[in-house]
Amino acid sequence: MLTLSLSCFYLLVDALKARQGSNNFVVLAVGVVGTTYTTSATLTHATSYKFRVEARNQFGFSLTHSNEVQILAARVSDQPLNLANNVAITASGIIGLTWSAPTYDGGTPIIDYRILFRE
Repeated sequence: MLTLSLSCFYLLVDALKARQGSNNFVVLAVGVVGTTYTTSATLTHATSYKFRVEARNQFGFSLTHSNEVQILAARVSDQPLNLANNVAITASGIIGLTWSAPTYDGGTPIIDYRILFRE
């Protein structure tokens, strides 16, 4: 789920991926009240989207819009694969582990790994 903190009422999403090469924005939501908007619909993982916001009062929509923000619709990665004891390193008091990177990185590069253990 993508959560955006916004300070206006009218949210637009760039349909650049749907219409290659176009800089036109299409309406994502109208009548948003408050300063937060959340959506999980119509967004494809590992795809970058541009968002901007326009305000509306009783006289109409603002003549200009907010700055644009580019967001990568990403998710957590798949799990690492092939965890094994690295026998070339493992010895008394030393543990060696080896594994393969996840098949899918969630749309962003893997930064690091967390190693957990139990007795």
